[in-house]
Amino acid sequence: MRSLNSSPHESRTPAADLRLSELPVEEALLFFRELLERGRELRVQVTGRSMAPFLRGGEFLTLVKVPPRSLRRGDLILFARASGPPKLHRIIKMQRRSDGERVFITGGDALVDYDAPVHDGEIVGKARCVEDPRSRRGPRDLESRGWRLRNGLAALAWGLKVDARGSAARIARRFRGTGAGPTPARPNGDRERFGEPGQDPCIHE
Repeated sequence: MRSLNSSPHESRTPAADLRLSELPVEEALLFFRELLERGRELRVQVTGRSMAPFLRGGEFLTLVKVPPRSLRRGDLILFARASGPPKLHRIIKMQRRSDGERVFITGGDALVDYDAPVHDGEIVGKARCVEDPRSRRGPRDLESRGWRLRNGLAALAWGLKVDARGSAARIARRFRGTGAGPTPARPNGDRERFGEPGQDPCIHE
């Protein structure tokens, strides 16, 4: 993602403009979190294609801070781990661990594997709106009933496709006599660096 603007919820007028390439990863994430915690919105531009076809690159996203308990299947969230670049991917499903903690299972629409589980503390913000300067349809309000339904169905279909692919691979291995047993999903390998030209720190190939 490239440029970053911040604006209060009650106003669409940008109050700040910053190039992400001007900041190291840790400082940029701190900037994200501080503004969102203060109830402001962040407007960032997509440059990657791991969320294609929903996001093809060039769109502007408005990010907001929401309670993790309000998140649902299909939401697009920005999350960051202790190491590695942050990502913006879709919530595919939620799982409850044996210790009672709820984790989010995410993935990129154009990818073929689940990400590693996302914990509450790793979530930076949620995408509320998508604006495509190439489209005449106007902004997409991801909070509207129609887009919630569409995104929920997209997440369900993506998860079923990935699970079916994994099941088919396990059955094929049994028939080949190479051993059975489930193969855990591998986290997507991300090698892009935050804020470099032509690269997206949140959406990774």
